[in-house]
Amino acid sequence: MTLWKGDVMGQDGALEPKKEAALASLLSGATVTRAAEAAGCSRNSVHRWLKGDHAFLAAYNRGRKELRDATSTRLLALAEVAAGCVARAVDEGDAKVALAMLKGLGLLSGERLTIGPDDPGEVAEEKEMREALAEEESLFNLIRKQG
Repeated sequence: MTLWKGDVMGQDGALEPKKEAALASLLSGATVTRAAEAAGCSRNSVHRWLKGDHAFLAAYNRGRKELRDATSTRLLALAEVAAGCVARAVDEGDAKVALAMLKGLGLLSGERLTIGPDDPGEVAEEKEMREALAEEESLFNLIRKQG
């Protein structure tokens, strides 16, 4: 690998230690100021890495995706417990919980719940129609802006 001035990665593909420290701090929820302190650099450096350092941004995005995925997994595991709590609350006559559940399901809007087709071919057709409509609306808006 050829390194040039400003290259962020070493021969092994790892970020420089200061960038690793800043990255770890940011991913743990620290502010840019705290991340800079942890890395022993200026806030401007961390801002510059966040705005234009491709390897740093890629590592930051990977870390954020991992955090999101881990959080989603935890929340999905808790969904069963939450559903049980809601069921108990509704069984015990908690009107607030019951109303919140009905609103969340869209059953209080006065409109009939729309459920899409159950045939794969019809699903594909519906998707194509939505995409064509969106394209037409986009063209219409473009023409209207130009006119």
